Amino acid sequence: MTGTDYWEVEAKVRVKDPGPVEERLRRIGAKYLGSVVEEDIYFNYRDRGCGDLAASDEALRVRIVDGECELTYKGPRASQTLKSRLEISVKVSSCDAMMELLKHIGFTPSVRVVKQRKTYQLGDVRVSIDHVEGLGVFVEIEALGGRAEAERRVVETAKLLGLEPPFITDSYLEMLLGGGK
Repeated sequence: MTGTDYWEVEAKVRVKDPGPVEERLRRIGAKYLGSVVEEDIYFNYRDRGCGDLAASDEALRVRIVDGECELTYKGPRASQTLKSRLEISVKVSSCDAMMELLKHIGFTPSVRVVKQRKTYQLGDVRVSIDHVEGLGVFVEIEALGGRAEAERRVVETAKLLGLEPPFITDSYLEMLLGGGK
């Protein structure tokens, strides 16, 4: 999917012990995809006169996992109960070159988020158990696609896992910057 029909919808819940959620995932047949360390480097405009991505509720991120690099733009949120937003990602062959390119066109790294992520696949929904440096442990349920359908799949999966609203709608970036719930 491309354009405005490509949404990332997620529900996030802080947990003290992810064990019961992982047990439910195994019991309902979720496939364990593995564990990785993700390093996310967020960028903002160097010259604030160009605007502030955080102020417009947007994000520009470089994610590094096992030496692989991905550049992601996240648009403003479209929901107050779930985190629903346009997301466009591209794989990048050289992370160093991408970081240099961003710096040369006026972006500067602002915040680094590091997490140990265990990922499960349940149909077309991903469930992650995230141990985020400086924040704690979270369960994140994510679906991609058309907004309404993705929101429905996320809420249904949360119920299957025994997770109830209200969901955290702040990103890990916002939580680290002090806006988190």
